[in-house]
Amino acid sequence: IVPCWKTIIIPKIKKLISSPETQGIIIVAHSNVLRGLVMYLDKVSEKEILKLNIPTGFPFLYELDQETMEPVVSMRFLEEGSKVEIAMEKIAGLTKK
Repeated sequence: IVPCWKTIIIPKIKKLISSPETQGIIIVAHSNVLRGLVMYLDKVSEKEILKLNIPTGFPFLYELDQETMEPVVSMRFLEEGSKVEIAMEKIAGLTKK
């Protein structure tokens, strides 16, 4: 995901953010790909990223510095509260089986 992020996604983000109509960009991927992106953006270790269970259908947000494309606000789910926690716990339970 990192080469894709650097060579494809960042250039597209930079092009889109220069447009006044752009309010955000959605990246849709499998949870393992998203986990890799989170690992890179938030500088999470390989051991720690295994503890992150990204539930399907729960979008999360990053706010990036427009110059560096580094996170100003790290991974934050748009849905708050117990729904996300319950979904994450279900995934954790599946991986233990």
